[in-house]
Amino acid sequence: MCRFKNAKPQTCHPDYNSNDYHTWISRIRKDQALTPDLRCRQEGDARRVYNYCMDNVNCRRKQVLGFFDESFNAEFCRKMCDNCRDESPRMTEDHTEEAQQTLRLFESLTRGRSKDLTSKQLALALKGNKPQTMVSKGFTSDPLYGVGSKWKPEIIDRLIEEMLNADILAPQIKKMPSGYNQTYLLVS
Repeated sequence: MCRFKNAKPQTCHPDYNSNDYHTWISRIRKDQALTPDLRCRQEGDARRVYNYCMDNVNCRRKQVLGFFDESFNAEFCRKMCDNCRDESPRMTEDHTEEAQQTLRLFESLTRGRSKDLTSKQLALALKGNKPQTMVSKGFTSDPLYGVGSKWKPEIIDRLIEEMLNADILAPQIKKMPSGYNQTYLLVS
């Protein structure tokens, strides 16, 4: 099940970039010197940092102290952290169906094609946007193209991030002929 709370834009960590997380995970997975246990621990640490950055609901002090196996009652925070100060309504939304549709679209777009797909291209495909780059690659002719056209844009972006975090999708970094790296998606 794919669940997340209050899909408002993140404002707590302006220097956080989700690509940093995906690059970190990719480097950990490629490091042949790591034992399986160490690789698992490092991936878990990276995931905890990611979750801390993405969590805009739970008390920050409770999260940090919980990392050190200490308990903390969020009532004692006294609105000292951004999440406790935020009084906007909280809601839990179940986006399992959207996650399943996203996965079906991704698999449909990449099945039988040698074309790679970035997270931005997947978001464009979900929204049904038809920039020339998507048209020229033949993506827009897919019957599932635009399946998320009625979803809120922030839901699409957060959903893709959560699917990456849950290892439903995985980043694959490829070195381009021009020398820069491009991050594509693949099914985990």
